[in-house]
Amino acid sequence: MLERHIDDQFVAIIPGVPTSRSANIITADGDRTIINHRDSLLIPHNFELPSDLTFDAVLVDTRWPEGAKRIVEAARHAGKPSVIDAEAPVALASDALSLASHVVFSEQGLADFCGGSDAGALQRAAHKLSSWCAVTRGANPVLCHDGKQLTEVPTPTVKALNTLGAGDVWHAAFTLALSQGRAEIDAVGWANTVATLKVSRAIQNDAMPTAAEVAAAYL
Repeated sequence: MLERHIDDQFVAIIPGVPTSRSANIITADGDRTIINHRDSLLIPHNFELPSDLTFDAVLVDTRWPEGAKRIVEAARHAGKPSVIDAEAPVALASDALSLASHVVFSEQGLADFCGGSDAGALQRAAHKLSSWCAVTRGANPVLCHDGKQLTEVPTPTVKALNTLGAGDVWHAAFTLALSQGRAEIDAVGWANTVATLKVSRAIQNDAMPTAAEVAAAYL
């Protein structure tokens, strides 16, 4: 944790509850299948947030709806960006979705929320939520909608060797870029570059791209 400058002071330990675990299957073409088990007791209904939000942006997903809602509310109160990684099932996190400044769907998440994963479905989502929305589509361009205009942001073309965690890396990079003051479309381009570098590395060399590597590739 320390070598990556990750502060884990708010990580909670719940006695007697097993840690979430996954089986990851990666095929020769770099695609992956994840079989995950999460104990429901890992999702508490009563929890404490720091009294002051000291972060420049927050990133949540739809797996813990109550936690996502409260964290997004704190970011909204502090005037800071809040990003939701909107995976299916999306409806359970509808309160958090309505409060977030940025909602980024997977194709499955957008289909679950609006019945499709194309530009029309994204437009419906943006109008329904009154927030900036996007949908990531693997190697295809990311579709973005600010409530008025649709924008496509292409992804660099590479040979994918390991797509495990690519979506998580993308969302983290997008949120980091927003926290640094980048505009949304610029942040999407930055995140596309980070995720592309990540998937182009074989599992035996699964180091995260450095900021310098991303800057060189993005420019």
